[in-house]
Amino acid sequence: MADIYLTEFDRIFRHFYSRDAANDIAKHGGQTKFGLLDDSDRWTNDYFDPSKAKSHRREMFFANPQKTWQAEAAKDPDVFAGEGVRGSKGTKDGGVPVARAAARKKAVVKKRAKKKAAPKKKAKAKAKTPRKRTARKS
Repeated sequence: MADIYLTEFDRIFRHFYSRDAANDIAKHGGQTKFGLLDDSDRWTNDYFDPSKAKSHRREMFFANPQKTWQAEAAKDPDVFAGEGVRGSKGTKDGGVPVARAAARKKAVVKKRAKKKAAPKKKAKAKAKTPRKRTARKS
């Protein structure tokens, strides 16, 4: 639970820190252009360019309200079209991005090492015999 609190604290801290930095720059007469919303409609261009992934998502979810997203997703041959290859080393022969394949391989190696390093627990077979209770003499 501590990680959730830490993450939320970090998010709020970064938000207010950037606002404070923008206010300081503006107070000294500077122009702040970072982290601010675009006032024009240029931010919507990616959602209407057929070669972009954001356009694919918009059409899949909102093009026709009568169609369900499950049916449309099944028809889409490549849902990641327009996003490019993730990772800097391209893809393997099977089309799996190298970074993802390397991560899988690393996880398998780590799992095997963990299995080897884990101590084997041996079951101790101790037969406990109940102690006989004798009555005390009074």
